[in-house]
Amino acid sequence: MLTACKNPNTPEQTAVKFLNSLYNYDFEMAKSLSTRNTWSILNIMDARTKDIPDEVKQENVGKLKVNITKTVPETDSTYIIYYTTEPDFQIFPALRILKLEDEDGKPRYRIDISSLDSLSGGNDAFIEEEILPIRDDDSAAAEPGSGNSQ
Repeated sequence: MLTACKNPNTPEQTAVKFLNSLYNYDFEMAKSLSTRNTWSILNIMDARTKDIPDEVKQENVGKLKVNITKTVPETDSTYIIYYTTEPDFQIFPALRILKLEDEDGKPRYRIDISSLDSLSGGNDAFIEEEILPIRDDDSAAAEPGSGNSQ
């Protein structure tokens, strides 16, 4: 079982500990590993899972395996972490990690997800729609008054 420490020292360790805390419904630990931008999402997740019995929550502890597939520097102070999990727990398509420094100048990494980030995939906040290709026979079946009548 992974144990979470207060000051993880790599972006990857922070990502693994954050995902495990979410999977284990430990939103206080998740908050300690994230920026204030992330807290509103964590508060919503916490509120929506309050009714889950503790016995059910305990069944998850130690069962999530996180595989970091890629770490990409986004800026001098942020990284994007891509990952897979077993069982599948891909709640975010990737995690943004912000590099901060403590009073001693040591790096501290925090998850930084704003409410504008997508929770289920992609990098936008738009509703996904399936766009079907136009077939030649579709114009013949156009509805009256649609401007496509012949």
